[in-house]
Amino acid sequence: MKLSNLALRGARRVYDLVMPVLQPVTPSVRILLVKDGATLLVHHTYASKWYFPGGGVKRGETLAAAAAREAREEAGALVHSQPRILGIYYYQH
Repeated sequence: MKLSNLALRGARRVYDLVMPVLQPVTPSVRILLVKDGATLLVHHTYASKWYFPGGGVKRGETLAAAAAREAREEAGALVHSQPRILGIYYYQH
């Protein structure tokens, strides 16, 4: 193996160890609320589109609790049942 290839592999290992510390994963949630056939969407002042209520998950908070909190904070909506997770997605910036 060439020295340059070995150096690249070593650099990649260092990168893989350091990047999770420098750019930690920040979990966030969105909640789909439907009542009487209507879907709740919110419009933020900083965005031009409509979105499902959602936001960041606080330390120690479950995904379901975060989703319910965000619905309450952003739209005044109360979640009376346990939210179901429809999917988990990862987006790298």
